[in-house]
Amino acid sequence: MKPSELVPAINATICHLDWLNADRYQGALRLVAAVPIDLEQIGASAGGDAETRDRRVIGGHSDPTGDAVAGSADRQARLADRAEIVCNAARTVRGTVYGYTPTNAAGTITGALVDLTMVLHGHRTITAWQAPSEPARLGLHHAVQLCHDETSTLRYEVEQVLRYSATVAAGRPAQRERRYCASCSRGGLEVDIYVDRYAHFCRFCGDYKASEGRVPPDAACIWLHRHGKNPRGDQIARWIFEESLPSPVQRRRGA
Repeated sequence: MKPSELVPAINATICHLDWLNADRYQGALRLVAAVPIDLEQIGASAGGDAETRDRRVIGGHSDPTGDAVAGSADRQARLADRAEIVCNAARTVRGTVYGYTPTNAAGTITGALVDLTMVLHGHRTITAWQAPSEPARLGLHHAVQLCHDETSTLRYEVEQVLRYSATVAAGRPAQRERRYCASCSRGGLEVDIYVDRYAHFCRFCGDYKASEGRVPPDAACIWLHRHGKNPRGDQIARWIFEESLPSPVQRRRGA
């Protein structure tokens, strides 16, 4: 970390700590104890779109362990361990800048917030601090970087717990029944409806009906979904003609 990055990093860390200190961190600990939440699964699922992430409840049918009770303590410990790293790093930063270790014990988000605030706005500030040695300078930079990174991660995990718990409390929205194109279904195809424009048809069938006043022949739907492109007009015309011809059964009946 460059010297010019120290103050911005501490400011960002203070913002995260201030957010966590508003009962959000403690609230997350309570929720993790009360609601079976798999932090590993939430974190892995967070790479995609927030509304389409597949989340798993520990103890549910998709959890191979089913051990929700034991898992709650582990998940609480994971959050608490990260918070302890943050608090110890903040205490190291303050102790380095002030030249002595504060008497009040580290270990709370509030304490870490006070430590970093004193480093920026106390009677001894990090901007005025002169490193007595190169190891001391490197140690301070490492402590600031560690505190910043761990606080950012802790906030992210707490946000995931709060968001996930709110989703569980509200109940999962019922999934709408999947509906298929009424035209393509005649040929046994399951093609999703183009919901942005049509109520009963896929885009090809809906556009064709809007233009021609009738749905395309079965053969056109099958050809489209077999080849991945629209059939030519002369092909569709031939299939319409073939559909208009009487079937062999109809010809025998008419004989």
